[in-house]
Amino acid sequence: MTNRILFIILFVVVGLFGAVVFIQAIKSPQQGGSGGRNWSSTSYPSKNLPAEVMLWRDTPELKWSHFKGERSWGAQEDDIYKVIFDFDLVDVDCADETYRVEAYFDPNLSWASVNRMDESFVDLELRYVNMQYKVTEIHAQKLRNFLYPIENLCDYGYVNIDFVINGYKEDAAKMTKQMHAEIIEDFNQFPRWEEKLNKLLEEKRAKYREMVNAG
Repeated sequence: MTNRILFIILFVVVGLFGAVVFIQAIKSPQQGGSGGRNWSSTSYPSKNLPAEVMLWRDTPELKWSHFKGERSWGAQEDDIYKVIFDFDLVDVDCADETYRVEAYFDPNLSWASVNRMDESFVDLELRYVNMQYKVTEIHAQKLRNFLYPIENLCDYGYVNIDFVINGYKEDAAKMTKQMHAEIIEDFNQFPRWEEKLNKLLEEKRAKYREMVNAG
């Protein structure tokens, strides 16, 4: 059995049992994401980040040592890891006209059984985890780009905004699923997806910078 086949078998196990979990939590925007918007409402509900999470902007590259959680109760024998990523709009202050959008990793709810992995593939598995994390940040940046032009964010309404946020979360989950399926089908897609994600993230950041510079 070739190394490629061995890796794909391990990869399938990770994809089925060590899946990314997008949780409904609340975060803040990375590259600023705020602006002087003449907000007049104080109706936006207060949301805060879960305790002790790691923000993408502080730690964009994860290591296995960042996984602090205990192996989940009920985990199957072949389970290798569980990782919790998410992004959201948080710290909305209508009076000060500020808010944040953050992508984050929850180390206390994420666990990894590195000793159960084939040592030849430990680094590749971690690369894949970080690719999934980058998918999360890409969609957080999409949310920043959507929110920035809105002049009265609080008056726009949290119900309308939450609908948009949930849509981006669904898109992130779909992209992760597509990436996994394509890599399982053809391992040559692994480096192509790495390149694609890097390009997508830079494109979304460039769009944000363009809006900021335009005033």
